[in-house]
This record gives sequence, structure tokens and C-alpha cells, in this order.
Amino acid sequence: GLLTLYALTNSPHLAAGVTLAAPIRPLSGPQSFQAWVLARVPILGRWVQNEGKDAIMDPEARKIHDSYPRFHTDSVIELNKLATKVRHNLDRIETPVLIIHSVGDTFVSVKNAYEIHGSLRSTGKDLFLVERSSHGLTRDYDKDRILEKCLEFVRKVLQSPE
Repeated sequence: GLLTLYALTNSPHLAAGVTLAAPIRPLSGPQSFQAWVLARVPILGRWVQNEGKDAIMDPEARKIHDSYPRFHTDSVIELNKLATKVRHNLDRIETPVLIIHSVGDTFVSVKNAYEIHGSLRSTGKDLFLVERSSHGLTRDYDKDRILEKCLEFVRKVLQSPE
């Protein structure tokens, strides 16, 4: 999702419409400070532990989906840099955008979806929230509802006169 937003800020007519699942925004507060310190003080370690969070709530789906046990601090910092750059240019995006997020996401706060949705210039933007899933939206409990919403969005974009 973040790379898609970045591409759209640089090439506004790249796509007729896009869907984003659990998009991120720049880190703030303790998360940002923790990544910053870990990257600059190698003796503390180069990894941020996952803290046992599951990306998928459905136990059957979780059996066939690997979750990241830890994240390298450099990758967290680079993602944060890109998210900051994108955040300052969201108002350039006029492409229809469907943002899908779970209120129960344990990795990326649902606040991100609200902030991104509110910052887009697009008049064809839609925010679709689910409640039974976590971060692995397309494999979790709400996957069928999400698929239906995506198909509805694609149909709407394809019927658009532009």
C-alpha cells in the first residue's frame, strides 16, 4: 500500500483506481524513538521483536501463514522515511482509492486509515473497516467481505466515465 501511494504521488494517472489494505503512516511517539535509538546504538540490537502479536486472528488461517517474529531496525526506519515522504504528498492523489483496515489490527493502527483517507484529494475515496480480522486482512475472518468490497470498488471504477 505504501509503495502504491508513493507511486501515485509521483504519477497521478498511473492507475484508474487502487485498493490499500492496512496502509501505514509515519511512526510517532515511543515506536519512532525506539527504532531511532536501536539503529544508532548497535549494542542494543538491530532487531525489534514482534512481541507475540498475530497478524491473523483465524486460527485455521494462521496455521498456513507465517508471521514475522522480529523486524530489522533499518527496514523500520526506511519504511518510516518513505511513509513521511508519502504523508506530505497525499493531497496530490486524485485516483479513486479503497482503503481497507481492521479496527482490531495489532500491527498498524486503524488511525492510519483515517488519516490517509482524510488527506487524499480523491473524490472517489472509500474507507472500509472490518472488525473480526487483524493485519492479515485477505486471509483472516473478513476475507469474503473484503473480496466483495474490492469487486464492488473495481466495478465502480470501471463504470466511471474517466
